[in-house]
Amino acid sequence: MRTIQAEPAARRGIFVTALVCYAGLTGCGGGGESGNVASPSPAPLVPITTENADNVARIATSTIDILLGSDRASRDFITRALLADAHDGELHGIMPIITHELERLSGFNETMSPGHIKAVQPVQENCDNGFITGSWIDSDDDNTYSSGDIFSLNYLSCSMENTVFNGSVSISDFSFIGNPNVSGSTRNFRANVAFDNLQLTARRSNSLLNGEFRFALTSDGIFERGELNASSFSYTDDGKTNHLSNLTFKSTADLSTNQYTVDIAVDINSEGLGTLSIETLTTFHGLTNNDFSAGSMKITGSNSSVTLTVIDVQHVRLDVDINNDTEIEATFNKTWLEL
Repeated sequence: MRTIQAEPAARRGIFVTALVCYAGLTGCGGGGESGNVASPSPAPLVPITTENADNVARIATSTIDILLGSDRASRDFITRALLADAHDGELHGIMPIITHELERLSGFNETMSPGHIKAVQPVQENCDNGFITGSWIDSDDDNTYSSGDIFSLNYLSCSMENTVFNGSVSISDFSFIGNPNVSGSTRNFRANVAFDNLQLTARRSNSLLNGEFRFALTSDGIFERGELNASSFSYTDDGKTNHLSNLTFKSTADLSTNQYTVDIAVDINSEGLGTLSIETLTTFHGLTNNDFSAGSMKITGSNSSVTLTVIDVQHVRLDVDINNDTEIEATFNKTWLEL
């Protein structure tokens, strides 16, 4: 897979700092429009050919990267993407960002002063440079962060560890069970999380996220299962925008064996290329700090497709069917680094 470089450690620091410093975070001006994605004009399906099959596969694997939070330099999916026990090292991607936001909210016991009025409570916190504004609606009026509360954040040139955040994040329909501050404990999270022009600028990349996700994570302290669903969202990376729709993304992690899995189904409208449909055929499997070692997915275009099959932790096979007659016109062996 192609690395989605975005200075992951810095992303972790920003989100963790924002939520630990002050979880009174809602509304930051975000409001009800946060996370809306302007739907692009319908793009035709991509005719998949022997010439563009590797580029098509690259788009599919890059989408998994941005969702799961993988990095070519440190392919540590488990501790960065799902497990709430590890907060060191590298972290980036949509699932890790949401996970760490929710775990910090659920583990931080910020309270309002006695006699407060149930309303939006303003917050402002400083970053290394820049600052975060925010607000919190205490929906159940219990003076503490709890299930059902509503949160928003505005990042205003907020920088830490060489990453700068600008944009908004809002959280609603938030619920949790357990305490993420207790290692190995049972924890369950659920929330709607919306990114509104959330821009992340680091030394090696510039990414922009828009859209709303339904997120769920369950854990018994050893085995974690995360799921993202979205009807529409977009990400811009390396100057190109991909609009994704009808997303179902599932990932698991087993701390006792260091194994992780991924399943995905999504439609992608890729700028300058067209529309593709991606679906896992067999679940992807891998070990921490490594690429997938097993699994396959089919990428379908206009009356054509390419199937990516993992050969081993370093190699994949691309089988190209240019007219969807189940006859394979060409086969290419690639390394993960080539994608």
